[in-house]
Amino acid sequence: MYSLEKDGRIYTLVPLTPKQVYEDQIQLKKSYEKEHSALAKVEEQAEQAEQHGENVRKSENKLSHELKTKGDKVSVLRKLGESRPKRK
Repeated sequence: MYSLEKDGRIYTLVPLTPKQVYEDQIQLKKSYEKEHSALAKVEEQAEQAEQHGENVRKSENKLSHELKTKGDKVSVLRKLGESRPKRK
């Protein structure tokens, strides 16, 4: 048995029985597994969100490139059209 004083109060610590140790370990294990599974779920959701963001960025880049390419084609065609003689 151990005693200690903290903030003016005396605390007495007594050893746990083997059954109490076992029950405490079971409770700790369940708590750890619950925390770990919740953390894994959050990490998975974050990974999915990041992947979704990457997919969106890729789509935006592709669209931007297509618009730029099509815009260049249109401007070239306009320039060609201006340099050609008009048909009657």
